[in-house]
Amino acid sequence: MTEPLDLLAIMAHPDDAELLCGGALSKAAAHGERVGVLDLTRGEAATSGSVEIREQEAARSAEVMGLAVRKNAGLRDAGLMNDDASRGVVVGLIRELRPRVIVTHCREGRHPDHRVAAQLA
Repeated sequence: MTEPLDLLAIMAHPDDAELLCGGALSKAAAHGERVGVLDLTRGEAATSGSVEIREQEAARSAEVMGLAVRKNAGLRDAGLMNDDASRGVVVGLIRELRPRVIVTHCREGRHPDHRVAAQLA
């Protein structure tokens, strides 16, 4: 069984953790906390770049931030749904990672995927 995380960021897209709470995650990791990021989608609907580039960037970012783990749920980008199947995937990953604290998007955000990510978290 995996050692529990102290802090888990559940984000809609692969760059959201860096943009929204990267500093806080990095600081927590630097202070010895076990920190992780769960990206819900692969960002396949983005208008620039590719999924492969985003995966490479996410892996490098995880190293720079000192993350204990970074996972991707593989849910659909630009159509993230708060349905039974998506909830099952997210709950399974939360049970696997066993975080003490979860941070996520604001429920009232303007991006639909961000709002749904907040509901799923």
